[in-house]
Amino acid sequence: MTNKAIALFITVFGFVITQMSAISERMIVLVVLIMFDYVCGVTIPLLWRKAKPGRVPRVSSRVGLKGLFKKGFMVTLVFIGYHLDLALHVDFIAEGLIICFIVNELLSIVEHSRVIGINIPVLDKVILLLREKINNGGGDSGGGDNPKTQKKEGRKKHEDVE
Repeated sequence: MTNKAIALFITVFGFVITQMSAISERMIVLVVLIMFDYVCGVTIPLLWRKAKPGRVPRVSSRVGLKGLFKKGFMVTLVFIGYHLDLALHVDFIAEGLIICFIVNELLSIVEHSRVIGINIPVLDKVILLLREKINNGGGDSGGGDNPKTQKKEGRKKHEDVE
């Protein structure tokens, strides 16, 4: 990745943050998680990637640039949410986005921890449940009224008789 791309990202990131006059503690947590996740995403492939004998693992500058763009886009969405809060005289849009992005970054960090051999069983179960809900269209994890889930699990819907 070029130094110009990194400099541009830091400049835009800094500008967006300074334009938000009231930075919440959640925003600070989000920024720290974004930085930690990015550093993990760059270093883990170098340290844990299995390279062919005689070759050194490389980090793709394209992948790194895509990661920076994604992180910058997230912060920009929070910036837009902040200004929507101001315009609409509410205070939940930016905070809601921040909480969603914090969860997203935490999930990414947990996945990074698995790569390096640190398993967190409780969080693994939570991630598995979240993935099931996402894959089932947001329905309950027990099957519910989702025909795909019922078919997949081979169960038929039964009416309870009292």
